[in-house]
Formats: sequence, structure tokens, C-alpha cells
Amino acid sequence: MLPSLRPSSVSRRRALVLLCVVQGCERFAFLAMLPLFVLYAQERHAIPAPTALLVFSGFLVLSYLGGLPAGWLADRMLGARVSTLIGAGLLACGYGVLASDHAGLLWLALGTMVAGHSFFKPGLHVLIAQVSTAKERARERAFFWHYLAANLGCVGGALFGEWAH
Repeated sequence: MLPSLRPSSVSRRRALVLLCVVQGCERFAFLAMLPLFVLYAQERHAIPAPTALLVFSGFLVLSYLGGLPAGWLADRMLGARVSTLIGAGLLACGYGVLASDHAGLLWLALGTMVAGHSFFKPGLHVLIAQVSTAKERARERAFFWHYLAANLGCVGGALFGEWAH
């Protein structure tokens, strides 16, 4: 007998837990980097504080605005799952390159992270909507857990970043 192609509630829960954990980790990494970036740019790359703040604000702007073309690509060509996987992979590579602490790779790391955020954010919300059932209450509950995980990641990342400083 062939298995059913309809996802069970157990696999939906596992998928939702996985998506929430991934979102929490992404927010943790982002908020851990937030308080440290200007110090890192000053100490490791001799970038003055006003310039480092300008670079970081440009990074933030491009990360959010990049969701428009990346979301269009996800809708038209890639799909939400592929878009989210590409974004998560690019984010991991970007944070890894940034952690390698090579002076010539700073701009590559920031560009990779911008592309990662751009692909990750639109696809993740679509996947959460797909994982939840068609019932409005179940969808609200799924997004509640998603935003709870994101906020816990934010708090943990900010506290870790301050501690690491």
C-alpha cells in the first residue's frame, strides 16, 4: 500500500518546529551581530564609527529591500522551499566568511548576507502558511509560534552580543 501524499499533523508539527527553530537561529545571529558590527569594523578593519554605522544601515536597508526581487524570483521561478534554502545557505556562508576575519572578504560577507536575508524572509513566511492547515485558527497559531521563536532569537542574540562584547 502506498503512503498518503497528504501531510499528517505530526509531519506538519515537525515542519513548523523546524521552521521556527531556523527563524529563531537567524534572528539570534542577526541580533548578536548588531551590537558588535561597529566595534568589529573599527577594530579589525579600521573603519571609522560614522562610516561603520552608515555601512550597517545600508546593510539593513538592502536586506529588507532585497526581499522584493527575491520574493518575485521565489514566486515566479524558484518556489518558497528553494528560496528559503538558498537564503539560509547564503546566510550561513556570509556569517562564516565574516567570522573568518579576513579584511578583503568583509564586503563579500556583507553582500552574501544581504542576498541571504533577501531570499530567506519571503520564502519562510510562505512555508509557514503552507505548513498550517486551511483553518484560520490553526494558521494564527502557526504564526504565533513563528513570531515567538523569532522574538526569543532576538532576545537571545542581543544578550549574547552584549555578553560577547
